Amino acid sequence: MPIYFDHKCQVPYPGQHTDLQWHKTAPLLAAASFSEASSGSVIIYQDEGEPLQESLTRKTHSATAIQWHPKKMILAMGWETGEITIRNEQDGETHNGPIDP
Repeated sequence: MPIYFDHKCQVPYPGQHTDLQWHKTAPLLAAASFSEASSGSVIIYQDEGEPLQESLTRKTHSATAIQWHPKKMILAMGWETGEITIRNEQDGETHNGPIDP
C-alpha cells in the first residue's frame, strides 16, 4: 500500500527525528525527536499533519524506541534511561514507569 504525504507536519520543537511509527489502523503518526536545545520528545500527528492536543511527551533524554499497539490507540515509548511511558490516546492518559534491573 503506497503512502503519500499531502501535508507537512507542524513540528513544535526543532530537532532530529530519531523514529517514526504509523499506527496500523488509525490515521496517526508518532514521531520521536531529539535536540540539544529542547531535549527528547515524542509527538503524535493526525493524518493532515496537525499534532493531537496534549499528545506531546518531553523528557530530558532521548526516546530510544516507540511502538503502537496493533489495534488500540496506545503508544509505548522507551527512553535511554530505561524509563517507559505509555500514552493511551483514546482515554488521554499517560503512565510512566521505570525498569528495575
